[in-house]
Amino acid sequence: MEMTIAIDGEEAVQVKHLQWKFRGNQSVTFSRAKVEVYWDVHDWLFSAGMRPALFVFRPIVLSSASAPAGAMLLDASPPPPTGFCLYLYAWKLE
Repeated sequence: MEMTIAIDGEEAVQVKHLQWKFRGNQSVTFSRAKVEVYWDVHDWLFSAGMRPALFVFRPIVLSSASAPAGAMLLDASPPPPTGFCLYLYAWKLE
């Protein structure tokens, strides 16, 4: 099984062997912004009934405060309180 996540019609994430990678994350660049995409589709694959999958889209904060002039560094710390995450629950129709 495979899964593809598209943002505005453009493929952002492709997961092969979904039965082994039913939870995971991947950084993607979208419109010159970095976004961390998390997914959990365990219940889609292994639970009976209508159970949701969870997809989380979290911006990666770029910090230039400690970087040399003209350079951008990825900040590994959590986003500031003004940041946001998009939580998307999806139900599989059979």
